[in-house]
Amino acid sequence: MAAPPSTIRPGTPGDDAVCLQVIRAGFATVAEELGFTAATHPRFPAYWSAERFARARGREGQLLVAEAGGVVVGCCFAGPGPDGDGWVLNRLAVLPTARHRGIGAGLVRAAAGEAVRHRAGSLGLSIVAANHRLGRWYHELGFELVSTTRPETLPFDVAEYRLHLCRGS
Repeated sequence: MAAPPSTIRPGTPGDDAVCLQVIRAGFATVAEELGFTAATHPRFPAYWSAERFARARGREGQLLVAEAGGVVVGCCFAGPGPDGDGWVLNRLAVLPTARHRGIGAGLVRAAAGEAVRHRAGSLGLSIVAANHRLGRWYHELGFELVSTTRPETLPFDVAEYRLHLCRGS
């Protein structure tokens, strides 16, 4: 049976609780693969509280929500970056049971579309550098690896990627 098509829409405050669950579930698989626990990486999105989600909602941009068959199966934040020229994609998550259906790519396209609509020159993102599979996926979507660093506030390396956009006229 074919998977139901997904739709992507702006999130509302009514989506917060379900999106928190999607983020926790989506990032839990990464945490497990990389050996992260709530004790070793308490700020990792797999372990977010409702309060942490609310703080992210207030500063990480617009919430975008993916639905399939009327059920929220993915989400991300996208908004202006600190450089004033580009936008940033944050916390993209898809339920493990809904992966490999193009939902994540649809969220990336929606975020890029919003960035272009706001005349941004690029869409950037950061991932755990050790997540090579995810890095390859972003590369397949057109992102380029910009840098890999070890932020003072994190116990792991972070890979930064950028997608160059054509600005609207």
